[in-house]
Amino acid sequence: TFWDTRNNIAKQELEYEYGITDWFAIEPGIAFVREGDEHFQVDAVDFELRFHFWQFAYDRILPALNVEYEHPRLEDEKDRGEVKLILSRYGQDGQDYTFNLNGGRELTADGQREAEMTFGYVRPFHEVDANSSAYFRTEPRFGIEAVHDFQESFNGAGPLFVYRGTKHL
Repeated sequence: TFWDTRNNIAKQELEYEYGITDWFAIEPGIAFVREGDEHFQVDAVDFELRFHFWQFAYDRILPALNVEYEHPRLEDEKDRGEVKLILSRYGQDGQDYTFNLNGGRELTADGQREAEMTFGYVRPFHEVDANSSAYFRTEPRFGIEAVHDFQESFNGAGPLFVYRGTKHL
């Protein structure tokens, strides 16, 4: 959820992440936007492919790569492509850290480019026994995400809420 209080714009993004194999996932998503006093409208749909490398292990850096295609609702906006390099560290106590470096552009010959980096941290609401498999637990977790946009020199931060419905969801 993004809320620009200066311009009264709200954006809500929803994604469904599904692991096809231990190394590959698909992530379809949809974004809604509200400007001023208007109702929420579909802003874009997207489709991501996520690849991760190395065998899962706690307390080490695990790299991944996302490739995303976004199709905006408005006809005057261009389709976009994005590549994300992701470095994550999962703690057995349920604390996770992730760093993303994202680069994208409109899918036209002279398409507008953008780049950003993000950092996120989540943890369980309560302490988790370090002998259990915290990563596969289904309790909700909370945290914070920080963003820096290189083109617009924009910095932002906000809360995160993570819920894993089942071990595989």
